[in-house]
Amino acid sequence: MNTLSRHAQLLTKAAVFLLVISLVANVRADDNASVLDDTSLKVLLENMGLEISKEFKTDAGVPIYEVMEINEKGTWTVMLSLTGDKSYLFVSMYLSKVPEDREIPHEIALRMLEANDNWNHPRIVFRKWDRTLRLIESLYNRDIKPILLRKVMVQMIDMASQTRDLWDLRTCLKSHFSQPWASSAGLRWRNMR
Repeated sequence: MNTLSRHAQLLTKAAVFLLVISLVANVRADDNASVLDDTSLKVLLENMGLEISKEFKTDAGVPIYEVMEINEKGTWTVMLSLTGDKSYLFVSMYLSKVPEDREIPHEIALRMLEANDNWNHPRIVFRKWDRTLRLIESLYNRDIKPILLRKVMVQMIDMASQTRDLWDLRTCLKSHFSQPWASSAGLRWRNMR
């Protein structure tokens, strides 16, 4: 074996060793990561300057915090809650409700899927059990910082603004339905007549 290949083997072994050490260190660091509980989530929102406009609980007793975000695009309602096991933080925004006697037209549904692909995060979802369209994002509950949460909320508002033609019930489906849908609760327009 020549000296060059022996050096290459030693360098490869050293690189693998360093990779294993860094992985072990990351696992140990994750064990010490801060995890939000219901109280610390509420404190985090308040420390970010967000006013909790409504607080309610799911049937399972999990608190949901509703905050209002006001910017040049309107006034937005964002809901935040931890999963029951506290492993994820859900951030969601109600967009609209699909009436029982209506279906989302195929071409609108395809455009929503395309928007999900273009935006990557958050996602437009249809919740069958309550027939609502929502934007949803989930964050792994480890070391969630205000800057990350603010970024997710800004992305959510931007996506809602730029995909309004897909879910705004006053305009998006006039050609498909003769009767309008219920009004959107996720957005209150400043210049509404």
